Amino acid sequence: MTNLKSLFSVGICVSNLKNVNNDELKNICIEKCKNTEYSKNDISNEKEVNIIKNIFLEEGQNHLKQILGTNKIINLKIDKIWGNINIDRTIGNPHNHRSSLLSSVYYLTNGILVFQNPYLATLAHIHQNDIDNYNQYNSDVWFLKMIPGDLVTFNSQLQHYAIQNIDDNMDNRISIACNMSMERNI
Repeated sequence: MTNLKSLFSVGICVSNLKNVNNDELKNICIEKCKNTEYSKNDISNEKEVNIIKNIFLEEGQNHLKQILGTNKIINLKIDKIWGNINIDRTIGNPHNHRSSLLSSVYYLTNGILVFQNPYLATLAHIHQNDIDNYNQYNSDVWFLKMIPGDLVTFNSQLQHYAIQNIDDNMDNRISIACNMSMERNI
């Protein structure tokens, strides 16, 4: 029997945080983001956001250590941190964050984050009727159902978008997103 090997994998990290005051962060997002055109706004100067900033950096460092296969100290800096309320055209369409290395999203409510396969060309001649079970080799997209407290960290170049959770009767999808870059001592 032929042994299938994985090549050129794309890793994402997902964890659920327990010791974060989600109600406080949710209130900040609602207050700071409710009147903006795209329902998102820079919340980096809010005192209560410092805890989540540190978690973003720590999770980003852990993600990179696994990707790079190292135990070296990795210096990351936050490029931008912002709150999102609901789904708008900036997060509901496939996009990436070109100017950063890593992106993270912390969910304060339920939500769905969709990742597009960066290797779509490898699927060019595969018809969906020939697929019995979708997996990492044959999927165009991958859906992550997120719950309050979930944090996902991924390469910023990975195309992604948010969709409305139709199984959920919630009025708002609220999250805090972050972009990070590596600081190098050159």
